[in-house]
Amino acid sequence: MNRATFRPLHGPAPSRRALAVALAAAAGCTSPDPDAGPDEPPEVYAFEGRTGESSVAYEGQVLRLVLIELLGTEVEALTDEIDTAGWVPAEGEVFARLLAVYQYDAALVGSKPVPFETTPPLMQATLADLGTGKSLQGKVAGNDPVGQHEDWEASFVGWPGAASPDDLVQRWFSEIETLAIDRAAGDPALAPDGTPIPVVHVSPEGRHYPELLSKFLLGAIAYSQATDDYLDDDVPGKGILADHEALDDDKPYTPLERQWDEAFGYFGAARDYLRYTDEEIAGQGGRDGWKGGHHDTNGDGALDLTAEFNFTPAVYAAKRDLGAATMVDFSGTIMRAFLRGRHLLDRTDGPLSDEQMAQLRAERDRIVATWDELVAASIVHYLNVTIAATETIGTADYDFLAHAKAWSEMKGLALGLQFNPRKRISDDAFLALHEALGDRPALEAGEAAAYVAGLRAARDLLADVYGFEAADVEAW
Repeated sequence: MNRATFRPLHGPAPSRRALAVALAAAAGCTSPDPDAGPDEPPEVYAFEGRTGESSVAYEGQVLRLVLIELLGTEVEALTDEIDTAGWVPAEGEVFARLLAVYQYDAALVGSKPVPFETTPPLMQATLADLGTGKSLQGKVAGNDPVGQHEDWEASFVGWPGAASPDDLVQRWFSEIETLAIDRAAGDPALAPDGTPIPVVHVSPEGRHYPELLSKFLLGAIAYSQATDDYLDDDVPGKGILADHEALDDDKPYTPLERQWDEAFGYFGAARDYLRYTDEEIAGQGGRDGWKGGHHDTNGDGALDLTAEFNFTPAVYAAKRDLGAATMVDFSGTIMRAFLRGRHLLDRTDGPLSDEQMAQLRAERDRIVATWDELVAASIVHYLNVTIAATETIGTADYDFLAHAKAWSEMKGLALGLQFNPRKRISDDAFLALHEALGDRPALEAGEAAAYVAGLRAARDLLADVYGFEAADVEAW
């Protein structure tokens, strides 16, 4: 994105209503929207509905993005608890602990701190501060079947033996537990060079479980729910076919406004996303108070995770923009389409006309297609990193843990492509992609060359399907 600088807002604003006002006041501070019509939408995701108060709401989506992060943090914590604290987990104990996060058992994990450290501190210090009654398991593709474009217990592919997305997650939990129990018993897993792997969460096969889990769940929950549920139009009364005639009971929004907001929530962008530079969103520099990918917009001394924080999908958009060799704008394209669609709903008091629905579908199509490209571009990035790591096998530069991490991010993201009903990649091409990636990286010198050739072919496949510029494919 090409964004102008601005004067930050300051002053006390402790309420959600005040935050909405502060966000709305920021509108117009950035470069113009190239696709905006005569009724230009705001530059900030802040909308006052028919009641005159903020009609934006997507707290459940933020909670799930936090739970995905926490799940990885819980897995990474196992090493220190076993090695330093002397914990010896009993059979089933590690699995139950991870399941409690996956199912969001608030009695067990609601008091856990949110796994982010920010300055200023977070408004929501614990999971319970974000809410209860939500879970990852309940929204993983296949477990929320109404409107899904596939029966994921029959159609899920990409990992040998996995019966469904939910089954794969729980398989990984079991594998993590085995690694933890063996380590506590004095039998740690070994790296390819025969030395003990220094962490519980990386397997001898080169699977980095926190990355596999987080990247897969971003696809199987956030990406799936946004593209195949909230922005879809295949079920009457659901997605963008939801009612816009009346408010949703006593809420300040219509069901359609809520559906659109929930899709935006899964993209994970701060509401004033366009006010950040790509470097700031990516955590690669910028202004003080912004360069961590979050900003106290209303100046109340606390960061609101539901408005003032950028989560992984939105961060990836900025990173791919920055990493491209040509002019690429995943971040601005997606954000502005969300803004235009929501602005259309905000200024329409009643059911959408055919023309308005066509406009909304056009914005939906832009979001879904660009998000699809963003996932593919991110896979290309990790293909490049994995190729480079594989080519160092047998040399002093080889880093097994870094190799496992890159491969797992690549594989987890690649599994997610199938969940978009409007994905550009064909089913045959998707299968070919995963035949090349496999279910583990190549770890021996003798298999490295053939595996790298397969990865390069997979990269070429994605470049061809998505029409990526050769310079960008190399740069990412």
